Amino acid sequence: MILSPKKRLEVLDALRRGTVPQDGLDVLAVGLDHFRDPIDQELRRASDGGCGFKAVRGEYGCGKTFFSRWLQQEARGMNFATAEVQISETETSLQKLETVYCWMLERLATSSARSGAFRGIIDSWFFALEEDVLAAAVKRRANIKGDVDHFTALSFLQGLLAVLKDSGHPRLVLVLDEVETLQRVHEARMAMRCDVFEL
Repeated sequence: MILSPKKRLEVLDALRRGTVPQDGLDVLAVGLDHFRDPIDQELRRASDGGCGFKAVRGEYGCGKTFFSRWLQQEARGMNFATAEVQISETETSLQKLETVYCWMLERLATSSARSGAFRGIIDSWFFALEEDVLAAAVKRRANIKGDVDHFTALSFLQGLLAVLKDSGHPRLVLVLDEVETLQRVHEARMAMRCDVFEL
C-alpha cells in the first residue's frame, strides 16, 4: 500500500503521540496475516445477512487497539460502516446504552468519511427513497420514535442498521474498546459464548 504524503504525515503524527493511526494500518500491520482469512470470511458472512460477536483478548500493549482499527479499515474497504467507542465507567458505561449509541453515531465512519459520517449516510438514504415516501413512513421504517434512552437505544440501533443497508452499507462493525476497564468484566467474560482472537 502506497500512502499519500498527507496520510504519511497523519500516520507519523499518530505514532509520535503514541497512539494508533486511524488509517494506513496495512503499512504497519505485521503478524496479522493469519487473521486476514477469518476476518474476511466473517465480513462476507455479515455482508450476506449474518451477524456475529468477536472478542479480542491480550495483555496490555499487545496490539488490541491496532488490531481493531485494522479490522475497521478492512471492513470499510468492503463498504461497511464502522464505529469505535471507548468504554469507560463514567462516560460510556455499558449500563448506559444511550451514551454508547450517541458516541457511536458521532464516530460513525465509512470509506468516504473517516468520522461523523451519519449526516452523509442519512442524505444518501433520503436520496435513495422515493419522494412520495418522505413522510411519517420514513420514521416508521427507520424505527425512529423520540429521544434515545437506555430502553430505546437498541431500537434506534436497529433503525440505524436499516438506514445503513438502504444507503449502501451492508452492515456495521462496532468496536467497543477498553471494555476490560469496567467492573465485573470477569463475570461478563464467563457469560459470553463467542470466539476470541488471542493476540
